[in-house]
Amino acid sequence: MNEKRRAPPVKLRVTGLQEAQLSVLTRLEEQAAALRAEAGVPAERCIAQTAPEIVRMKRDHDVRVIEADQEPVGYLAWRDQAPGIAILERLLVEPSYRRFGLATRLLLEIGEKAKEHAIAFAVCLCPETDLAAQRFLSKRGFLRSGPLAEGPPLVLEWLEGAGAERLVLGVELWWAEAPGLGSIPGLPAPQPIQ
Repeated sequence: MNEKRRAPPVKLRVTGLQEAQLSVLTRLEEQAAALRAEAGVPAERCIAQTAPEIVRMKRDHDVRVIEADQEPVGYLAWRDQAPGIAILERLLVEPSYRRFGLATRLLLEIGEKAKEHAIAFAVCLCPETDLAAQRFLSKRGFLRSGPLAEGPPLVLEWLEGAGAERLVLGVELWWAEAPGLGSIPGLPAPQPIQ
């Protein structure tokens, strides 16, 4: 895929992970790792997932791929964990397809599942130097937890348990109400993709 800005896609489709999509997703992982490294993200947070690692994510995660005009251009991997928390592990979109709402459409997948499975909040760990990711998260309703781990009781309960081991120096916890994901505050919610 080239880096030029493309016209908005005509047709979007969200699917489960398919073997035919893996080569594109691994290329996307490599691009994202390089962009994070250029942005000053520490090297240990810039490791691209390989095809076998992406496949293994399916064991514990809901992996959703977004296609633009029948071409895979991004993916989301998330899982739920007690007490009603969705953990956003990966959210990547091909750079030339950014700003068309594709990542927001992928977040809508979590928002829809949250309603079905009583998931109250989504959490995401974000390197403090990844300003582009922070801008995206804040525009989608995520809030930074802060140095004193501020947040709703359920998020703090998760953080005290399984979440604390995931926080490392230079990584911040962001959280949002899961049922509202996929919408931008102040704008009407997008319609789910069939």
